[in-house]
Amino acid sequence: KSFFKSVVDSYPFAVTVQDRRGVCLVWNEKAEKMFGKTASAAVGHKINSLLPSELEGALNVLDKEVREKKQNRAGSQMSFKNNRGREIILSVTKVPTFDAAGELQTVLTVYEDITSRRAQEEDLLQTRNLLQAILDNVPLGIYTRTIDGVMTYFNKQSQVVLSETEDKCVNAPHPKQDAATVRGYAERERKILEEGKLRDFPDEIYVDREGREKIIHMIKVPLRHAGPEPLVLSIVEDVTKKREQEREIVTANSFLGAIVDNAPIGLYARTKTGKLLLRNKMCEEIFGAEESHFDEQGSLPHETKEQVSGYLNREAQVLESGKPLDIPEEEYTTEKGMKRLLHMVKVPVSDAEGNPEFVITMVEDVTDKKEQERKLVEAKNFQQAILDNAPL
Repeated sequence: KSFFKSVVDSYPFAVTVQDRRGVCLVWNEKAEKMFGKTASAAVGHKINSLLPSELEGALNVLDKEVREKKQNRAGSQMSFKNNRGREIILSVTKVPTFDAAGELQTVLTVYEDITSRRAQEEDLLQTRNLLQAILDNVPLGIYTRTIDGVMTYFNKQSQVVLSETEDKCVNAPHPKQDAATVRGYAERERKILEEGKLRDFPDEIYVDREGREKIIHMIKVPLRHAGPEPLVLSIVEDVTKKREQEREIVTANSFLGAIVDNAPIGLYARTKTGKLLLRNKMCEEIFGAEESHFDEQGSLPHETKEQVSGYLNREAQVLESGKPLDIPEEEYTTEKGMKRLLHMVKVPVSDAEGNPEFVITMVEDVTDKKEQERKLVEAKNFQQAILDNAPL
């Protein structure tokens, strides 16, 4: 009896034993701590009178079940409040014993306190639900697949990207995929797992079940130790529209570039910090210098520091004023010493918030035009002098 008591007392859970009449025969130390009654006060008394009243109904049901079915009953969950008002959640197991005639002799009951475990499970569930909500609402498709090609996880966006409307379709090739394509996908993922390196596929062509061709940006990550078996994590994004927009932008930029480069006037743009953003071919002809002679600010070696500083300060003033500046005539000396007259218009450009960003300068060499105008004026004056001094 002493040996049996020491064994029962060393058990990590509360243990009670009752006879067929419901009288307590055994009440171990863990039961004393859990229910607040000593073994000496419990043994010999009705078990129901010793336990919290909240448990009585559920325990009676279990007792009846094990007596009638003559089998163990494990994992029944119930709860009560201890003398501190704290809710205790129990997992209860009942083990009946019967005599040779099949009559109930005793019922051993094990009470496991699973309060902490239940809290952890709830925390894990909340974390899992939060993670699932995040994954389902990220703008990227995410799925995992085993080395045998079985998809173990996929979020909602992956169905959108791959145009799969039903969960059951995700793990099966669609009618527009031939066997060679499916084998190719599987081989690629096996190789990624073997190499153990992330692979990036920026422009993967994918044909969905409706036969529509898409451009998919796909990243595949080998996960060798993420679970019971190695997986490949795939992150996918439909970039079809983005690639179309990029092509349109490239086409538009090429078109605008052609216009700017072939414009009959010089065009250049400089930021408020003095960095040159744009300069067309006509600038080389107007300023009499080759492309390689211009520095990052668009300045030329023969220009003095004072000249460069003056040009930049003038553009800073244009940006500050927010108004275009028209310079009808400005003399400029090229690196070969040729003097030219330039007509310039400087236009300030601001960003979407109205902050000054850069100045566009349109420049025209008006040297020949001014010379022609001078000659025309001289010719006109000469003719007028003749007329004024004619004897008739």
